[in-house]
Amino acid sequence: MASVYDATRTSTFRCDNVSYPADDYYVAFWTRYDSSLALSKNSQPAPINCGQRLKFTNPLTGLSASGVVLDRCASCIGVGDLSLNDPTTNEGLVNGATVDFSRELWNKIYNGAPGDVYDVIYVGDPLQGVS
Repeated sequence: MASVYDATRTSTFRCDNVSYPADDYYVAFWTRYDSSLALSKNSQPAPINCGQRLKFTNPLTGLSASGVVLDRCASCIGVGDLSLNDPTTNEGLVNGATVDFSRELWNKIYNGAPGDVYDVIYVGDPLQGVS
């Protein structure tokens, strides 16, 4: 499942040393919250696939595009978790996605659909962001 989030080039991303892509196609993967780390979005683990460019496909239309893994999805519950358990994230933002798309990638794959949670196909384990 995929959702959408809005960030800017000046946002703080969890993946160190990964350049913001010129095409604005980037993603954030679900990465389990670690309560042993300081209560700061920046202190949480980065996804293990930082910097990888992955291909995503809308299963209904067949539209595909690729995005660079740039961040952890702080609002994603992922597969098998019942709650977020992350005090750094507003509960109103929580969803069942495993990946968040940048607005530009979202508009390409879902043809500008309103923000929600939709099916997506991509290669690899649904929990790629988990170390």
